[in-house]
Amino acid sequence: MVYLRIAAQPTMTPWPVNTPSVVLTAAGTVALEMYQEPSDLQAHRPQYARSFGPEQVLAVHPGTLCAMQSSDDGLQVLATARTTPDTDERLSGDEYAAAARRARWTLESLTSAPAGGL
Repeated sequence: MVYLRIAAQPTMTPWPVNTPSVVLTAAGTVALEMYQEPSDLQAHRPQYARSFGPEQVLAVHPGTLCAMQSSDDGLQVLATARTTPDTDERLSGDEYAAAARRARWTLESLTSAPAGGL
């Protein structure tokens, strides 16, 4: 399945990875931290940390202990084998419409941008 992820996460948020997943950063930035043990995640002691900008890709496998943080203008394309998003959060009608407008504007900007990005 492919999902458009529009997220502004001002703090590092754990991401339970249950299936192989690939994330393409379309706009904004994503900070990723990976941890060796659950206690490292709780103590915020990453084994690996990296930031991803537009047109950069990250991949994770099931069981990876990681957390992500997204900029206010963050927009990612998430490809996963899972058939439904692993989230309990649902958008209201107005939030969905605003997210769809923002996603459309960003994707149209990407398709009209010169090679190499915005």
